[in-house]
Amino acid sequence: MGPVLPYEAFKSMCIPFLLQHARFVSILLIVATLAAGSERSPAGESPQGASNDGLTKDMPRPEAFRIIEDLIYLQPGRTEKLDLYLPARAPGDPPVPGVIWAHGNGSDKGSSHIREECETFAAAGYACASINWTLDTPFRVLPILDCKNAVRFLRVHAAEYHVDPQRIAIGGGSGGGYLASMVGFTIGEAGFEPPEPYPGISSAVCAIIDFYGGYDAMRWPLIQGQMKVLPLNLAGVRPALKQIALFQPVNHLTPTAPPVLIVQGKDDPLIEYHQALEMDDDLAAKGVPHELILMDHVGHAFTFTTWENQPLPRDLRPALLAFLRKYLGPVNRSDHTDGHAQ
Repeated sequence: MGPVLPYEAFKSMCIPFLLQHARFVSILLIVATLAAGSERSPAGESPQGASNDGLTKDMPRPEAFRIIEDLIYLQPGRTEKLDLYLPARAPGDPPVPGVIWAHGNGSDKGSSHIREECETFAAAGYACASINWTLDTPFRVLPILDCKNAVRFLRVHAAEYHVDPQRIAIGGGSGGGYLASMVGFTIGEAGFEPPEPYPGISSAVCAIIDFYGGYDAMRWPLIQGQMKVLPLNLAGVRPALKQIALFQPVNHLTPTAPPVLIVQGKDDPLIEYHQALEMDDDLAAKGVPHELILMDHVGHAFTFTTWENQPLPRDLRPALLAFLRKYLGPVNRSDHTDGHAQ
């Protein structure tokens, strides 16, 4: 299925022909309502006994880190900010890799599960920027530009926060996973690069982490079925479909895309796992390095360790950190001579 969109935001896209073409609009609103109802933040605490003591030997043990909250990273007048999680460092330590983490539509950078996920990265030695991005413009470029500006922010302030500007990844869950793919797949693409506030700064990333993000909304069974009966010559229908297609990762994937980690539950009612399989096939066909993790009996909006307050079939943290080490290089550059992602 496609990217998760809030109901009111999706509805605003249809206003130009809302009253005249209620049948088509109602179809879109049903989809949006399902999305809004299914997207929710994981609730509650971790299962009893779940703690950092359960980390595997492949994961670094947690270390101290600090959080700088509500940093301004967008142009004047924008209210969205980011929180920066910085790992402990000693004088003379080399710069660390960075991770941009984007929440889903039903979350916020301050949501408890988002904080836990960012703490995982910081404890492992990564500088993690947890960002809020605009939620009111579905199938528009602004959310993508927000995420790219977060990448640029980290580069512009790399020396200040001891981040290696050549080793930055982006990831997120649901809507955030979709945006991570769009950021990585549209590097340098006309119309998908922010003109401000960091002109001339690269928004390229070395790796993408996509947790149950949409890959191609046009392949939704509901949309496919309705397209067979919709009169495409109805005013506004073709432009709306063209707009949706423009903002699907599938239509921007090239052989030069960064490596991708796809993580998907097979019981997800919102983002069907076939989307992950299609993305996996397309990445393989284009020769893009990637990994796919599919989990049985898991739905939407899971964290690194739990879904609906129950442990996942596997702890995802070791695989996440192994993926980052593979494509961003070791956290401590002095351990190896070649730490850059290709």
